[in-house]
Amino acid sequence: MKKMITAALALLLVQVGLVLVLNMGSKGIEANTPDTLFLNFSPDAVQSLQITDGEGKTIVVKKDPSGWLMPEHFSAPVSGNKVKALVEKLAGIKQGFIVATSTDAAKRFKVDAGNFADHVVLQGADKTLADFYVGTAPVFRQVHARRADSNAIITIALSSFELETAADKWLDTSVATIKDADLVGLSVGDIKLKKTAEGWQLEGLKEGEKINGKEVDALVTSACGLAVQDVLDPKQVAGLFSNPVFGFTTVRKDGRNVEYLFGKGKDDYYVLKASDRNLYFKVHALPVENLQKMTREKLIEGTKVTGEVSNAPDQK
Repeated sequence: MKKMITAALALLLVQVGLVLVLNMGSKGIEANTPDTLFLNFSPDAVQSLQITDGEGKTIVVKKDPSGWLMPEHFSAPVSGNKVKALVEKLAGIKQGFIVATSTDAAKRFKVDAGNFADHVVLQGADKTLADFYVGTAPVFRQVHARRADSNAIITIALSSFELETAADKWLDTSVATIKDADLVGLSVGDIKLKKTAEGWQLEGLKEGEKINGKEVDALVTSACGLAVQDVLDPKQVAGLFSNPVFGFTTVRKDGRNVEYLFGKGKDDYYVLKASDRNLYFKVHALPVENLQKMTREKLIEGTKVTGEVSNAPDQK
């Protein structure tokens, strides 16, 4: 019996040794303390974030005095909340036990420099704060990962879906929206609204005519609430604005007049160009078409709506 136990223990030791040898990389087995931070950086120190996916698509977001931007996508504004959420999550991720350390294992788990699902680099003002690879997913919301300065392959709580490389996933979709408190005037075709202490007033009301507050509020809400879907290449869409199909002008509390013009190609969306930005945005058709349908008659109580007028901007 003792000989059998001794033989079994010897076999176990051989198996453990074999596993260690197979998983040893050039640096050997590395020390690792589970449940400690995977990365070591302060979220406030991050100045840029770069993500490259397995197909070679890369997104770069960079901090600017005006906020976060995508320098390689026409410097379009980025959702600061999205950047903050991801950076803070990465800073707080805990690491588990080492899964493997060999070069072959890195390729197998797709955390190799030449074979990965995602490669993430965080830069500070003058140095790299974090550089790591994300690979296969053993379970839901878990991935294998490896820091660029380490051979250790571990499992962390992260998903590749959180590492988007498409510009529209990072875009600040509220870039064209207006706070109601900042809007003091609105012109849409022959509709001219002005905000007073008593509320919105429609210019040119005749004696006895009364403004339809519900319709006015709906118009203002629609004009203020435009959400953009993507940033577009000026070379492909700027020509649409030689003959814009629709437009309106806003007057801001600070005295600025900001014009919103819309172009329409063969696609089922509109292209927005606001006069305060040198950018072109894709917007959904429905809110634009609802604005186009608004007429002065609808804003006056008791007026019979006889038809719709064109709200296309005047050509200069």
